[in-house]
Amino acid sequence: MPRVKFALLVALAALIGLAGCGTDGKVKEANDYVKAINGAVRNFVSEAHKLEALGVDSSRKQAGAVLSKYSDGIDAFVSSLRKITPPARVKALHAKLTATAVRLGASLRKTRADIISGNAGRILDGQSEFKVAVQMFSQAMNATLTRINQVLKR
Repeated sequence: MPRVKFALLVALAALIGLAGCGTDGKVKEANDYVKAINGAVRNFVSEAHKLEALGVDSSRKQAGAVLSKYSDGIDAFVSSLRKITPPARVKALHAKLTATAVRLGASLRKTRADIISGNAGRILDGQSEFKVAVQMFSQAMNATLTRINQVLKR
């Protein structure tokens, strides 16, 4: 079975660089928010590193189990994002960030179903669709994080 690569770490590296800026009362609020985002990302990236080492080369059953764990990791990341209270000025952007992760989780669940189906066409389509989903996730995540950083620096 072809290897499914889970390349989210590049997209999430941008989160680690977020730094809260602003004036007076906004500084603490922004820094607390950034600290919470960074914590959620560190947890997710750490788990993704562990899962990446497992790979999904062997059986459909093993691939399905690994992809299920990835899905759980994304769900935990989404849950962490939902627990974070963003500053009012980035609330809509935070919701966009969360929605981006939710879409990736949905795509991963579909890919898992395709992989474990045993249908060669579905497997190839699922892998291709997931690759596109990861690229879209990366672009959307980076753009949203850049915008959040810009807003927080005001």
